[in-house]
Amino acid sequence: MDKMTNTTVAKILEMHSVLYFIEAGRVFADSMFGGTEIFEEVIDVSDWSRKQLLHWLGY
Repeated sequence: MDKMTNTTVAKILEMHSVLYFIEAGRVFADSMFGGTEIFEEVIDVSDWSRKQLLHWLGY
């Protein structure tokens, strides 16, 4: 599995209008499935490969 940098992960999330934040060197994305509140449920996507992230985004 080829891990992406946090910068690359953030760029992909931004391109897909997914809210995210970086804390303690980790990237957390709004799960989009949790509920109606922003960041009600977050997913740590820091160690994901491009393939995993794109699959999670629906590709």
